Amino acid sequence: MFKKPGINEISGEDKRTEIMAKIVREHLPNSINRRPEQEEGFITVDREENITYINKTLSHKLGYEQLQLVGESVRKLTVEEDFQRITELTGKRKDGLASSYIMELKTSKGNSILFRVSAAPLYSANEFLGTMGIFSDLTQEKANLDSIIETIQYHELMAHYLPMGLIILSSEGIVININPAFTILTGMTTDDIIGRHILKIEFLSNLSYRYLLENLLRFQVNFDQETDLLEMKNGNAVYLNLRGFHLKLDNGISYYLLIFGDISERKRTDLVMKQKMEDLVLLEQQLKAQILSQEKELREKEWQLLEQHRIDSNNALLAKIAHYWRQPLNNSTVLIQSMQDDYNYGELDKARFFSKVDSAVGQLAELSRTLETFRYLADYDSGESRFNIKEAIMQAVDLIKPNYRNGNAFLSLNLEDDIYTDGYPRRFTQALVNMIDNSILAFQERKINNPLIYINLEYDARKIIILIGDNAGGIEADIATRIFDPYFTTRTNRAQGIGLYQSKRVITEMFNGSIDYKRTDKGSEFIIIIQGLKK
Repeated sequence: MFKKPGINEISGEDKRTEIMAKIVREHLPNSINRRPEQEEGFITVDREENITYINKTLSHKLGYEQLQLVGESVRKLTVEEDFQRITELTGKRKDGLASSYIMELKTSKGNSILFRVSAAPLYSANEFLGTMGIFSDLTQEKANLDSIIETIQYHELMAHYLPMGLIILSSEGIVININPAFTILTGMTTDDIIGRHILKIEFLSNLSYRYLLENLLRFQVNFDQETDLLEMKNGNAVYLNLRGFHLKLDNGISYYLLIFGDISERKRTDLVMKQKMEDLVLLEQQLKAQILSQEKELREKEWQLLEQHRIDSNNALLAKIAHYWRQPLNNSTVLIQSMQDDYNYGELDKARFFSKVDSAVGQLAELSRTLETFRYLADYDSGESRFNIKEAIMQAVDLIKPNYRNGNAFLSLNLEDDIYTDGYPRRFTQALVNMIDNSILAFQERKINNPLIYINLEYDARKIIILIGDNAGGIEADIATRIFDPYFTTRTNRAQGIGLYQSKRVITEMFNGSIDYKRTDKGSEFIIIIQGLKK
């Protein structure tokens, strides 16, 4: 049953009870003083506490008709304790004093209803006639108070068993309760924190945390924030997950919960993982730098090898050219000697003289052209330049001529004019020489009758297409996939397996083009595609 001395008498043995009592005090009087929308109860009694008038609102609330109560003693509606108190107050009202108090009235069914009573004396010609009273039903207010008490008790129970630290704040931000887990986590007891404003707590004085707490108290903005490393009263350094919640009861009372979760282990694990990730990133960077350095060194060695192969190829070509030169040199020598014999025998006329001179000059001019082409190829490109594709192909043909002529091969050329590209002409010519020479070697190994090499050059939509083919029988499928690999060769002689690999590097890297192999019915075809233009 509700205590009659009034809620203003609530007190506690410690600060927490005192503050909780203050919260109830602040809200209940407001509820009591409110006037309900419906009409309030009204009653008058005589000097002997007999009812002389009762309004319909009060009589019906108590379960009676008005006339049923008129003439009855107030004792019928009260418990004896309250009736004695009313009698005492009536004695005071004879002296003209009004009073206000809380009491319960019994209904016709034996239930009780709590009222706030405002009583005043009735006089006529300075004679005390009795008392008039206004009754305000406090049933809902009592339910609200019970709800407040029940809610506070519930949260105290929840706080006690919650494994995380918990602070309960009043609507003004005053700490009214903490749980044992909070004390274990921070080392702060009820004496340290109860009754203090939350913004005065030392470990929450950081500006970022103050901002969160002020927003929670002023604007009811809930938050969830991970803290930096905090030093606690018990000497522990912890990382916290700090969450703030605004709670509002049906009766309008607001309070706040702060929950403190210890995330130190996870945070330290995250920091260890972060450090490991940073170490891994650093190791990755070091490995990348090491790999790039090794790749650069490998490329340099590879280009050195390719360059050595180019020199070796030129030396071999030079040897073949020297062998090829013997026949035209011998022919020129014979022509000169025959001119001397003709002269000695008087057979050297003008026509015969010029015929033999032209023949000798022609053979020597071919030797000179071959030598000039070889000298051109043996030199280095000083940089990129625009060059004629047909001329580059013809230079390759001139260089390889001793080879295919020694093998009795026939060369078929179908070359469009005025096609140009930008790049390294000597490297390009060397790449073509490698592919043509590959066909000539296949003729010799397989002893092909009527060997044929054909080279086609065409232009289509800014693409230069060069096709180099032969009738040497082609390359088996399992081998064809590897012909552009470095050091791969099927030959048993001293071949290094570099030629086609070098050709592919030149076409793909220096000219951003492509080179593909295709087996035909009679042999092989290499298809080269690079960017270019036609004038």
